[in-house]
This record gives sequence, structure tokens and C-alpha cells, in this order.
Amino acid sequence: MSVITSSTETPSDDWRQRLDQLRDYAWPHAKPHWEPIHAGKTPETPEVPSHDPETAEITLAITPPSRPEPAVVVEPILRPATSNPLGSMVATESRVRPSTMLRSAMVPPIVRRILREYAPQWRSLTRCLERGCAADAVRTLIVSGTRRRTGSTSVAIALSWALVHHTGRNVLLMDADFSQPSLADRLQLPRRAGLERLVESSCPLRDALIGLDDPPITLLTLGKRLESPSQLIGEPRWWNTMAQLRQQFDLVVMDVGALLDEPNPALSVPSIDAALLVSRPSKQSGSCLSESLQSLKRRRVRCLGVIENGISM
Repeated sequence: MSVITSSTETPSDDWRQRLDQLRDYAWPHAKPHWEPIHAGKTPETPEVPSHDPETAEITLAITPPSRPEPAVVVEPILRPATSNPLGSMVATESRVRPSTMLRSAMVPPIVRRILREYAPQWRSLTRCLERGCAADAVRTLIVSGTRRRTGSTSVAIALSWALVHHTGRNVLLMDADFSQPSLADRLQLPRRAGLERLVESSCPLRDALIGLDDPPITLLTLGKRLESPSQLIGEPRWWNTMAQLRQQFDLVVMDVGALLDEPNPALSVPSIDAALLVSRPSKQSGSCLSESLQSLKRRRVRCLGVIENGISM
């Protein structure tokens, strides 16, 4: 998988040099490049990125809209798929059904916009990601910003929604930002204990999960900031929880917050298979990306690509 860019501007030489380091961490034969998809094009006619199954190479551009956002959105976020050739790898009868089922969640407007306007790109991206994850046995994928306010939570939500719609996989979106949990707030759900209940008590898995009917996705939220996450992750219950999640879901997408602003012990455990970074080149130097890549390398977490965010989320 190559670099995913959301900027219509060509990165500086310094930024290119930092992105070149991805070749050390990405999948074999990955070829990062920075060609913007929407340069000189309007959002009404998005261009589907070229796709090479042998190299899992793909780009995604998310650019600011050229017109004001309508006050009321009446069309669906993603149009129903006409076919679903992939489906879930987890047998339906063996899945745990969440105790709490909701018809839908209030998706942030920015997530609705990028999913709606760039649906072809998300389709290509998620199917490429699905094949790569299956080939490399990736079951837990973290989405992390290089620093705070990069839009990583919005990207994690959009990615999870697109994965469910375009691949049919059984996806769990999990809030693992122990210092500033925000997933429940972004989806306008009641802030209730979820992950902490699993690792701090003998709560059954089904009682900690929130299931959505539209889209058919499962959420695992955090109800509060955790004071001693390092100690929590060292407990056997954490390992049991991650083992359960890997068994129940095809892919666990973990929103872990910022990589550099504060240490996140969730990144230090072997249960993390791979990562996607979210950055803002307009507000961050190339060294910020370099530090983030080095941080993942020290933790032995493979970086699959960088989402370069050029819009406010």
C-alpha cells in the first residue's frame, strides 16, 4: 500500500524524503508516490485511482470542496452495494451479538462528506487494504495521528464505514485513545464504559459492545480517560480481550490518538499488527513524520501508509 494523500499540493522535497522512509516499513514491493487524484478536477467527477493487485498500490485524495456544504444532507453516506464478493471470514453463528443494538449513529458531517464525494476512492482503498491485510494476516490496525488535531478519529470512522460497505468484512471500531477518548462523542453516543469494563472487570464481551444496524458495524468505546493504562495493558485481561476481539472480528480498527504528543502503551503490545498514520504537512514539519515512523519502528509496528490530511476535521 502506498502513501495516501489528501492534499492537492505536491509535498516539499523535505516531505518526500521523509515519506521515502515508508519503503522500509510498508508491505513488500510497495511504491509510495504523491500524485494527487483531484488536481484540476471537481468533486462531482472523482477519478478512481489506478490499482495494481501485485503491489497493493493505491492513492486517496481528500481535498476541500469547491462549493459550500449544503445545510441538509438527504442522500445516503454510501449507496448500497450491488454485490459483495468478499464477505466476512468469521462464521455468523460464532459471532457475539452486542447487548446494545442501535439503528444508526450520528456520523460527523466531515466524515459524511468525504465518504459521499470520494466513494470510488474509498472503494479501491478498502479493497486493496482488505487483500493486503488478508495476505499478511493483519487483524488489528491502528489509525494514529502524528500529533493531536490531525483528524485521525474522523479518518478511523470513515475507514471503518468504508471497509464494512465495500468489503463486507466484520469490522470493530475501537477507541484506544486512553488519554483523550473521543469516539463516542464524535458519533454522538452516550459516553459509556466499554473497553475499560472488559479489562477491569469480568464483563462479558457482548455487554461491552455497541452494534449498529446501519452500517452493520460494531463499536467498542471508552467511557473515561484511563489513569494507569500501562498497568492495565499489563494485565492478563487485556491479552484475553485482544484475543477475543481478534477471534470475533475480521479487522479491529483502533483509534489510538496522537503518536508523538504522549506515550500510548497500546502501541507497545504484540497484538498490534499494522498502522496507518494521519498527518497535516501544512502544519507539521517533515521531521514530525520521520519521528512518527521511527516510533513505530521501535515498537515493531509496520506502517502501511500515510494519510496526508489537507482539510479541517
